[in-house]
Amino acid sequence: MIRPMTEDEMIAELQANFIKANRDIAEHCATGEVREIDGLLIKYTGVRAGDQNAAFVARPLRDPAAAIREAIAYFKDRAMPYGILMREGLDPAAERACLNLGLVRVHTLPGMALAPLAEAIPEPPAGFDIRTVTTATAHDLHVEADAAGFEGSLDHARRLFPASLFQQGAVVEFTGFLAGVPVAVSTLVMTGRTAGVYGVATIPAYRRRGFGEAMTWRAVREGAARGCVMSNLTASDMGRPMYERMGFRLVAPFLIFARPAPDVT
Repeated sequence: MIRPMTEDEMIAELQANFIKANRDIAEHCATGEVREIDGLLIKYTGVRAGDQNAAFVARPLRDPAAAIREAIAYFKDRAMPYGILMREGLDPAAERACLNLGLVRVHTLPGMALAPLAEAIPEPPAGFDIRTVTTATAHDLHVEADAAGFEGSLDHARRLFPASLFQQGAVVEFTGFLAGVPVAVSTLVMTGRTAGVYGVATIPAYRRRGFGEAMTWRAVREGAARGCVMSNLTASDMGRPMYERMGFRLVAPFLIFARPAPDVT
């Protein structure tokens, strides 16, 4: 019999999966770099987009002010916007240090989990075909759909998600097709017994048809088939109601601290 996770184990695994997924992006990005300062992990991609440059508090810091000051200087030297992320309650001293150093709390990112994984996972909508990416051509289609789904730059998406990122056995891409057209994407990142779901997006013209939910379930199903007992994700404001309907619940809010404006001077 598989032992279910305790609440503390779920929170720890969610955080580890979230940090690992972000670390992988920086390590595989051609302009990326990973640096560790005490318990602070810096993710730098060199791509000026969204949350692609950040520092993650992985554990309580021995000297929060010094570590966070060094991270701020790192991003400032590169003239790159950034955020400092930490699980709420993990390190109250680090939260205070961010505020004392002139950062503000700009957002709370909901870290959500589903456990145990459902035995009966709904089938996708009729005519919607979800395929696992196994070739370079399929990967290119996935990245193109990702950029369109997130309404971002295709050049940025290609830099952030090179084929090497998805040639790891613990990372799996999925692309959803409607009448042969790629319209939705999701990605599975596995760590330990956890199936992390990332990059769920649907091209705007195809939204509100259940495709995002189907892409999420596809990643959950693959994780369960590979022995995972929990699934986690971080939800956008748009996606959170859908994930709650699916049974995901908030277990670990992540606080995001940043400058009110890009810190490039």
